[in-house]
This record gives sequence, structure tokens and C-alpha cells, in this order.
Amino acid sequence: MSSLRLLALIAGPPLLIALSYWCSMSASARGTSTQSFETTKISEFSQTDSNLPPTTSLLVKCQLKADRLWKQLPDFCQVILHEPFIIAGDYSRSELESHYQNSVLPTYRALSKSYFDKSPDEPIVILMFSNDKTYRKMSQKLDGRHTANYYGYYEKSKRRVVLNLSTGNGTLAHELTHALTHFDFPNMPEWFDEGLASLHEHAQLSDDGNKLEGVVNWRLNHLLQGLQTRHLRSLQVMISEATIRPNQQAIDYAQARYFCMYLQNKGLLSEFYHQFRDRFEADRTGQTDLLEITGNETVAEVEQDFLNWIQQSYAPR
Repeated sequence: MSSLRLLALIAGPPLLIALSYWCSMSASARGTSTQSFETTKISEFSQTDSNLPPTTSLLVKCQLKADRLWKQLPDFCQVILHEPFIIAGDYSRSELESHYQNSVLPTYRALSKSYFDKSPDEPIVILMFSNDKTYRKMSQKLDGRHTANYYGYYEKSKRRVVLNLSTGNGTLAHELTHALTHFDFPNMPEWFDEGLASLHEHAQLSDDGNKLEGVVNWRLNHLLQGLQTRHLRSLQVMISEATIRPNQQAIDYAQARYFCMYLQNKGLLSEFYHQFRDRFEADRTGQTDLLEITGNETVAEVEQDFLNWIQQSYAPR
């Protein structure tokens, strides 16, 4: 045996162990997952996900994106990784971990069990900030957004949720619904997208953790106001036009939310979601699916039952 080969056999294993330890410590210091990067070398890729090989695993995509995100954030921010999520913000790592375990993960599990057949195949970034000042500053820096009127948002093109958690966790469930839905039902009409997300912004987990059930919130006032002032669109118009009216956003969000809540109350929301998604190309309004699952002959009949439910359950007496 040559002396060179003997040296490689003796020194090789310790060097490999040292290299693995260095990689783990480097990832730990950044607050990202310490799992192996497999055989992928970061330097082989550009800084955009579009140039990654199609065989790149979701874990590696998350690690690459987490590394890029780390470089964009201030020194006081931390980053943790739980595939498919990259969670970051001006909290300690233990606080970010708590937000993941107590808010992100239960919401993710419940929504997946109720609605989604397709799991995320790209990373989802969730940025959490503890105060309005930092939230606005980072929203402006990262996305060029002026967020005076918002508690959070979902940047669809970047698959990024940005939150001001000083206002509570409701916005997290709302925006996370958007992020997850866009993998499973990418062509979802805006009225249903916003209705479903708004439903979950104030919701409670079922006892088994398999459902996130919306409960009454502040949007009810806008719905009742729309009814009183006759600014509420007919149900037929809402599902046909698909989009939210810019000059009546509050009323349209409320109408969409409480229509989803009406279907939830009847035990039909999950079924409607699946049928609408699966047969979307045949009927982009969802009217056929709506009539089929409710057993009505016209959308006007569905609307009347919806309005009766609102009146009986929530209208002032």
C-alpha cells in the first residue's frame, strides 16, 4: 500500500467528520435547519429559484432560500426552517419556534386535512415582526410596500407572508390560507380566495385538530351594513364577477367570508372547495357545483337561504 493511500485512509474519516461538524455549526448559527444539504453545492446555483435543477429537493430549496433571506434581514432577526416553511423575524429562535408549534403548524395541518390534496413543493417564507415600526420598515425594504392600512400580506410571486404580530395571530391564518391555497387551487377566483382566507382569520380548532372553524368577527358589521344600504351584490353577481370591488372591499370581503361560513355551518364548505377546484375548467363560477351540493335549482334559492341564515343568526332584533 502506497504511503499516500495509507495517509488518505488514516486522515480521511477525521476530515469528513470535521467538515460535517463545520456545516452543522454554520447552519445552526444562522438559525436554519442543521439537516444535510445532501450533495448539492450552493455555489453551483444562481440566486434565483428558477435556475434550480428540477430534481432539487424541497429541503434544499428551503435551505437555499433561508440562506438568501438571512442576508437580507437585520442582525437582530433570526431564521428557523421547518420544511416547507422558512420562519423569520425580530423574535428569538425559541419564540419563533413557539409561533411555529402553536400557530403555523396547527393551522397548516387543519387546512391540509380539510381542503388540500397538493402539498407545497416550493418554500413558503413567513416573516413575523413584533411591532408596527419594524413591520412597516421591512415591508418597504423587501417588497416596496406602504403598509399603513394592513396588519399583514401575502406576496404571491415570492411566496412570502409578512406579518405584524402585535395585532394578534388572526392575520397569520388569513395569509397562510392564501399561501397554501395557491399551491392546491392556483386559479381560485378572488371572491372565494378572500372569503376562505377571511373565514380563518378568526377561527377555532376542532377538538381533534382536523378543522379550523370560522366564528363571528368584526366583518359581520360590514355585511349587515351592506344589507341595510343595499350595497351587497347578489350571490349570482358575486360568483360570476369573481373579483372584489375596489370601492366596496369591506362589504365584499364580509359577504364572501360569511357565505363561506354559511357553507361551513351546513357542512358543505370542504365539499364545495373540492368540487369547484376539480371542475374549475368546466365551470369557472362554481355555480354548477354550488347547486349540486346544496340541492337547489337556482342560485337565487341558495342566496335566499343564506340571507335567511344571516337574519336568523346575526341580525339585530
